[in-house]
Amino acid sequence: MFKISLKNFSTVIIAVGLIFFAFLATKYRSSSDKFNTQSGLLYEDFLGIANTAKKIEIKTIKDRYEILNVNGEWILPNSFEYPVSNGKVKQLLLGLGNLEKIEKKTSNQSYFKKLGLGSYISNDTNATYVKIVNEEDAILIDLIIGINGKSGTSQKTKYVRKNNNDSSWLVRDNFDIYSNALDWTEQPFVNIATWRVRDIEVYPKKNSKKIFIYRDSIDEQNFKLQSMPKNFTLVDTYIANKIASSLDKVNFINLDERKKYKEFNTIFTAVLRTFDGLKIDVFSYNNNEKKWLAFDVSFDVSFRKELPIDGPKIVGMPKMPTVEEVKDEVIHLNQILKNWVFEVSEFNYEQLNRTFQSIIKPVDNKSSK
Repeated sequence: MFKISLKNFSTVIIAVGLIFFAFLATKYRSSSDKFNTQSGLLYEDFLGIANTAKKIEIKTIKDRYEILNVNGEWILPNSFEYPVSNGKVKQLLLGLGNLEKIEKKTSNQSYFKKLGLGSYISNDTNATYVKIVNEEDAILIDLIIGINGKSGTSQKTKYVRKNNNDSSWLVRDNFDIYSNALDWTEQPFVNIATWRVRDIEVYPKKNSKKIFIYRDSIDEQNFKLQSMPKNFTLVDTYIANKIASSLDKVNFINLDERKKYKEFNTIFTAVLRTFDGLKIDVFSYNNNEKKWLAFDVSFDVSFRKELPIDGPKIVGMPKMPTVEEVKDEVIHLNQILKNWVFEVSEFNYEQLNRTFQSIIKPVDNKSSK
């Protein structure tokens, strides 16, 4: 009679166990991605798409716009050639070029509307149409993007189909497409951190006395008002700090060509200087009841106030930008500011639109006793 030793028996049990667990793993993988045999990329040459794209055309039921590559920089040709964020465009190109298929869906055109894959010219579709061409106008991507998909996984997905092709797919959603052309721009477009600010001058409307807010050193937490009248004080403790932070994280709503505003009278002007030598001149306009700002940016080494090498370390204070870093910042800011005026929010506009009298009040002698 054939006998199995204890050692051999244990080996058999282990082998059977491994086979069983391998079966379970295969079963689980199959259930989570049962169409794995159809996986792959919707477009095979994704690096070629990212490297050779020249123009991106985006159409929705609400808007239609183009993004154009000019000498390696992406711009909005129909928005006064304003530059967009190269990072956002790169993410789109790599995302669409590396579009991973999860599951093949319907080819029945009657279901396209439900998936948001109808023709973009229809008034009853949620489709987004994206067309990308190269320098020779050869089509790299011609895609209709529908609604968010359902894949049974935690990853975001979308329904898509190639234009003039009835095959639809569920793909991994690893890209962003904006319905508004200006959403492709860099926001906030002005972002001068308050810790950098040395002083700011505001020249109000109606020839009111100028406002000069300043700090003597970068480690001072609170800004001061120059020429405070006797027996007066600030209307609130932080009003000077609020004015100094006027260019910290500013977004724009709309933009226009600056040359159109040469004949406009300014409402107020302002000059902001930083301890590292950055200087920003601000000009304000009121057009069609909307608030507009324009900017000139420069570097002035005479404003720069280096931290002493042997001075005390300031906890939490970022490192001051070098002269070269500030000069590079000036170049970048002028590229996105100098030729345009920007509509900003009421809040951002009114941060600077103040008079000297509006930020001070008489000292309350009763409360001070």
